[in-house]
Amino acid sequence: MEHDKIRRFEIEKIINHLYFMKIALLKAGVDPRKCLNGFKYKEFSLSLKESVHPHNLKSLKTEGLIDYDLFIADIKELNFMDSIVLEIQSKNIHDAIKNGAVLLCFAGAIEIFNKSSDFSNYSWFPKETQIDSGLIENSSANIILTKGSFPFINFFEKNKLKFSSECFIKPRFGDIFYNTILADKGNRAVGLYQQEHRGHIFILPRVKDKEEFIESFTSNVLPTLPLVFQIESPSPFKTPEYAIKYLGKIPGIKEIKEEIKILDAEIVESKEKRREKEEGETELKKWIGLIWLKHIPLQRVVGDAFETLGLKVERPPETQHGPDLRLKYKGKEVIVEIEGSKNAIAIKKGRELYDWLGNEDPKVKGVLVGNPFNELPIEKRSLHKNKSFFTKELQKLAESRGFSLMLSTDLFSLVCKKLKKQEIDSQKLMDKIYEGKGIIRPSS
Repeated sequence: MEHDKIRRFEIEKIINHLYFMKIALLKAGVDPRKCLNGFKYKEFSLSLKESVHPHNLKSLKTEGLIDYDLFIADIKELNFMDSIVLEIQSKNIHDAIKNGAVLLCFAGAIEIFNKSSDFSNYSWFPKETQIDSGLIENSSANIILTKGSFPFINFFEKNKLKFSSECFIKPRFGDIFYNTILADKGNRAVGLYQQEHRGHIFILPRVKDKEEFIESFTSNVLPTLPLVFQIESPSPFKTPEYAIKYLGKIPGIKEIKEEIKILDAEIVESKEKRREKEEGETELKKWIGLIWLKHIPLQRVVGDAFETLGLKVERPPETQHGPDLRLKYKGKEVIVEIEGSKNAIAIKKGRELYDWLGNEDPKVKGVLVGNPFNELPIEKRSLHKNKSFFTKELQKLAESRGFSLMLSTDLFSLVCKKLKKQEIDSQKLMDKIYEGKGIIRPSS
């Protein structure tokens, strides 16, 4: 039996045409004949004429893009029109990655093409990968250090002198989703790795010889990854059709084919279970953002927290001028402002909340959710220079104007209780927020 299983892939090559790696070059700036010899590849033509009307862009198709296994791109090679086409195709690229493809992207200096929409040469990255234009900062570095303990990290250690960086990257949720594998002297991330469902994403700094590096990458890094495709290039010799019919005459092949079907079914079931577990893990990891995030990412996870705790949450468009969130529960309504800061939460955000309350019905109350000293561990925040989490001016304003102040870290504690199946009384939570004047601690 074990011997038969070992022979599985050899038999599949003949019977089921084993799936070999297909490579898509998305403006990689390399001569594939020098680095991909023997592999099946396609250079996708992304550039459009400037005369193409924007109305027609959504109808553009990059045929078969979702079917490729290795995507290679170079940010520095992408112009405005290239980036538009790639953004249109971002869902196909992300679906391919989730299904097992690998993205190898050479990072470069960010170029903002449209300041009003923040559209850049990084905007094509699928939103789910957590790489936003606002998280890329141009900064050169020639000394690159390796980090982590992945099976492929020795390859990067041996090649680190070949790298030079034009930017560093701050993923939306830090190392929750991404792992920093290359950093500059200031410990800022210049090279990232993420396992995305069954696929993999590498965002790397510049290299002196891309063609040499890509050839080494396919030989030394890909084999260390769990892949759904075979790396080695297929044999040029194809079994002729007339010979295939004689396979059934070989003793043992029919039985092994049946065993392969059973094994395949088990593999599919196992991969599906793994995918579900990975999605569950990703969903849980987001709650750590209540401890360290700020700006819009903090707004998103705070809204998720209130929903998990049983309150109805209305989320206005993030570009809309107004309160960050609106909470409702059994006739009570609260508008929410959210602020993260490396210092105490200042009075400015409280004044904004008070201004929004001036446009509301008197029955509507307000709460400011703060994440003060967000660059410090929670246990060190209360000792930070003996300061309060909220400035005295803000506390006085909240007490006199009748709105509450609460910590996002308290929301974190409440969510953890909920996840432990402990009962959370949504009514009491809403009452405490609604009736609060000044600092409230609903988790205590």
